[in-house]
Amino acid sequence: MNTDPIQAALKEILAEKQDHVAGSIAHQRMERAEGALRGLLPAIDTRKPLSPAMSALIESGQVEDGDGDLLEPQGQALAQESVKEKAARMSAECRAEAAALEDMQLPAHEPTIALAEMLDGYLPDDREEAWEAIQAYADVHARAAVQLNAKDASHLALPAEPAQFQQRVRPWMMACFGEAISNDLQERNHRFFEESTELVQSTGMTQSEAHQLVDYVYGRPVGEPVQEVGGVMVTLAALCLAAKMDMHAAGETELARIWTKVDQIRAKQAAKPKHSPLPVTQPSPAATAFPDALTPDLSYVLGMPNFRCAPFAAVFREAGHDIPCKAEAEQAFVIHRMVRAVLQHGAGWDAAFAADLRTAAHKVKTALAAKDKPC
Repeated sequence: MNTDPIQAALKEILAEKQDHVAGSIAHQRMERAEGALRGLLPAIDTRKPLSPAMSALIESGQVEDGDGDLLEPQGQALAQESVKEKAARMSAECRAEAAALEDMQLPAHEPTIALAEMLDGYLPDDREEAWEAIQAYADVHARAAVQLNAKDASHLALPAEPAQFQQRVRPWMMACFGEAISNDLQERNHRFFEESTELVQSTGMTQSEAHQLVDYVYGRPVGEPVQEVGGVMVTLAALCLAAKMDMHAAGETELARIWTKVDQIRAKQAAKPKHSPLPVTQPSPAATAFPDALTPDLSYVLGMPNFRCAPFAAVFREAGHDIPCKAEAEQAFVIHRMVRAVLQHGAGWDAAFAADLRTAAHKVKTALAAKDKPC
């Protein structure tokens, strides 16, 4: 009987085995398939010297010397049922099992303190290569630990996926607020709008732009909630990409943080004004009224010379504020903004104004297209 199919399958297994790490589960399966294929050959009656092709395989190291005669039997083989089909099946099964093992989902790797210290000893390029090698080594042993005793790779069970982030937020909501507040859609709207507004404020959106967008959205037909959630997810991902942030990592970090703040958040919720979208009680208008007596902070701000106001005005102008290119206009704009900070924040006015200035500067820095300066 023609034994060429057995030889072809065995050569293929030997070549494939070299692509896997010695000792790995895929490598072990290749070895078992190799042994089974070789078991089909001892019934061969006669042998002749190796062919040039087999000699080349031995010289290249793909086949060890002494094994070559098992790959090139001559003469008539004893009758065996469907030898060609069996060899092809064993070869295909082995490759399928190896592919399934390689595709197995494994948990993400994080360096331990000891590994981080070791990797710090490498140059940057070598450090990345060493970390990849460590992860590959860990993957090999993780697969082996899960599937060492599996008989058929087609029945492998993938590791259970962790609960989705949305579902992991619910226990925290129940612990903080209970069922009623957690399911209060109006309250959830208010808090989501607050957080999303704080995000765009931190990345450079001005109060004027926010009001314009609110007027624009509420002047259009009401959207469909599920589609709008999809839009929120997509645009949040796009914003994080542009700002070089990882939205998933940020979410995990925040969820871990607020689990440590349950008591403080409960207290804040209890003090929240009832029937109001605001999270805290706002100061009354009288608290920010212009005082009759001139305070030291107001004296400092109102006496700000125009040449000191010009650099501040330039930043706000680049951020989109309409400030004429005149010294008196720049001075008026900056002093008005400083006075407002004094009336709202008292002795902390300078920190509030600095935050206002940083927001404008961040918007300029992250602008996608440069624009000509008007002055």
